[in-house]
Amino acid sequence: LLFVTGAALLLLWQARAGPAAQMLAVPGAVALAWLLIPYLQAQRSPLVRVLGTVAVILLVGSGLFAGLAIRFLPIDRPTKRVQIIDRASGSCPTMTALSPLNRYPAQTIFSFVDLGPRIITITHHNAVAGPYHRNGDAILDVQHAFSGTPENFRAIAKRHGATM
Repeated sequence: LLFVTGAALLLLWQARAGPAAQMLAVPGAVALAWLLIPYLQAQRSPLVRVLGTVAVILLVGSGLFAGLAIRFLPIDRPTKRVQIIDRASGSCPTMTALSPLNRYPAQTIFSFVDLGPRIITITHHNAVAGPYHRNGDAILDVQHAFSGTPENFRAIAKRHGATM
């Protein structure tokens, strides 16, 4: 219970904690299987012993349950528009998508924080911010720029010398 609570709290804190939360869920899944498999093995029916054990291993031990839950339960299903945006967002940081930026003269690009490192390594351009712990002011500026008014965005971009 403590591991699962810790995993859930990590996910509330930051989405990047997903892999850590998954690893913290492993002891809980093992404990559940540890309790269910001996119970099923003690049953008289060979059908319950075999199929029950297989079901526990598939659903609890392999993560199949989570995949089935996501697929078949109506949990925040993305609309067609969101699916298109997600597909575009997935291809945006690729080398083939960023390489055409090299056709433009070197500039400072005002982009999302997580895209900054890709911009500076794949292109000859600079980025305003990257997800680095010593870059707090620039990170906050990017967050404020993208969540504020167009006028505020332009003022912040100008302050950082961003022309793209």
